[in-house]
This record gives sequence, structure tokens and C-alpha cells, in this order.
Amino acid sequence: MKTDTERLDWLEKMYGEGNSPAIVTDDDGHWAVSFCGSQPCPRGGGRGYDEDVYVGVDVEVKEWKPTIREAIDYAIEQEG
Repeated sequence: MKTDTERLDWLEKMYGEGNSPAIVTDDDGHWAVSFCGSQPCPRGGGRGYDEDVYVGVDVEVKEWKPTIREAIDYAIEQEG
């Protein structure tokens, strides 16, 4: 069983390796971690975004889990 610290460290590691993990939830209380989607590149000169942006995320059926922890654990399992 993973600790919350291990889960957060893994998410930060994924970002550090050039990935963009997105944690999403639906209206029924399900959670998923997705690495598929799109968003615009920041235009704020290194300061982030200067305007509101749309971020689209693709989630496969098998990625939806009943808790955020299970969603992160599933994503970790799929990596390895």
C-alpha cells in the first residue's frame, strides 16, 4: 500500500520527467489520472497564463476509480 506522500512524490516525478498528469473527477464521485489531453502553451513570459484557458482531458473507462487514491495507485501500476 502506498502512502499519500509516495503518491504525491510520484505525480511530481511524472511532471519532472516531462509528463502532464491530470487528476479529474466526475459528477458521480469517480476519479482518474490521465496523461492524455490538450491545453494551450502559456503565453505569460514564464509567469504562467495571462488569460483563462481550456484544458481537455481524455479518460479511458478503465481509468475511473471510486477514490482519488485508487486512481493514483492505478496510474502508478500502469507505469511499471
